[in-house]
Amino acid sequence: MLKNIIYVILVLACYSATAHAGQVRCRVVHIIDGDTVVCLTAQQKNLRIRLANIDAPELGQAYGQRAKQYLSSLVGGKYVRVTIRAKDKYKRFIGILYRQNKEINLAMVSAGLSWVYRPYRQVKKTYQQAQTSAQQQKRGLWAAKQPIAPWQYRQQQMIKKLH
Repeated sequence: MLKNIIYVILVLACYSATAHAGQVRCRVVHIIDGDTVVCLTAQQKNLRIRLANIDAPELGQAYGQRAKQYLSSLVGGKYVRVTIRAKDKYKRFIGILYRQNKEINLAMVSAGLSWVYRPYRQVKKTYQQAQTSAQQQKRGLWAAKQPIAPWQYRQQQMIKKLH
């Protein structure tokens, strides 16, 4: 009996770990910021999608509003295909957005409106190459003298709140 219960628990754990992998087609109904959107599926379910491999400036940070506007111009109100990779601790799906075969996450880096963010998963070389190109050509946030990475900005904001 105990073996059966353990087996069921293991099967359910394995299923829930992989249940979020795959692809979904949905319409972007809300742009939260430069790296997070809300999509509406055909089943009328809202999915909060955090763009994998990138970290855009926070809204209160330099270029944060610009990143949000650019992402909105790419996918706002449009149908996208999302390759879902995982779910994060905030219950957002981590995924790569595609609009007419254009990889939107990569487009954000190429435009100089987000950083390559390695902690989410192994990042393809194309992301690093796109960031290097944006830096060299001073596109987007790379036009600033000393751009502050979003994770550094968040840390600074946390320290300010403590004092």
